Amino acid sequence: MVAEEVRKLADQSRQATGQISAEIKEIQQNTEDAVKLMGAGIAESEKGVEAVAQNEEMFKNIIADILGLNGEIQRITSVVQELSESNSAAQSSIDELSEISVKTLKATLYIEAAAEAQFSDINEIAYSSREVLALAENMRATAQQLSVSGTRNALTLPASDREDIIKQLQAASLK
Repeated sequence: MVAEEVRKLADQSRQATGQISAEIKEIQQNTEDAVKLMGAGIAESEKGVEAVAQNEEMFKNIIADILGLNGEIQRITSVVQELSESNSAAQSSIDELSEISVKTLKATLYIEAAAEAQFSDINEIAYSSREVLALAENMRATAQQLSVSGTRNALTLPASDREDIIKQLQAASLK
C-alpha cells in the first residue's frame, strides 16, 4: 500500500510536473510573443518618433511660411492703404478742381453777360453818337445857311428850321 501510494504520488508528481512544464512552456511562449510584440512596438514607436520629428519639421516650415505670408500680407495691406490714401487725395484734388471749374464757369458766364451788356451799351452809345454827329452836322449846315447882318445882329432862322432843330435835340436827349 505504501508502494502504491508512492506510485500514485509519483504519478501525480509526474502529471503535476508535466502540467508545470506545459505551463512554463506556455509562459515562455507568451514571454517570447510579448518580447516580439515589444520589439515590434519599439520599432513602431521609433517610426512614430521619426514621423513626429518629420511632422515637427514640416510644422516648423509651415509656421515659417505662414510668418512669411503674414509679412507679405502686411506689406500688401500697407501698399493698399497707401493707394487708398493716394486715391483719397486724388479724389479730393478732383473735387477741388471741379469746384474751381464750376466757379470759373460761373465767372466766365458773368463776364460774358457783362461783355454783352457793355457791347449793347457801346452800340447804343455809337448809335447816339452818330445821331449827335448827324445833328451837329445839320446844325452846322443850318448855321451856314443863316445870314448874319452886322457884328451884333441876331441870327435869323426860319421858324420851321428852329422847330426841327428843337425836335432833333429832344429826340437825341431821350435816347
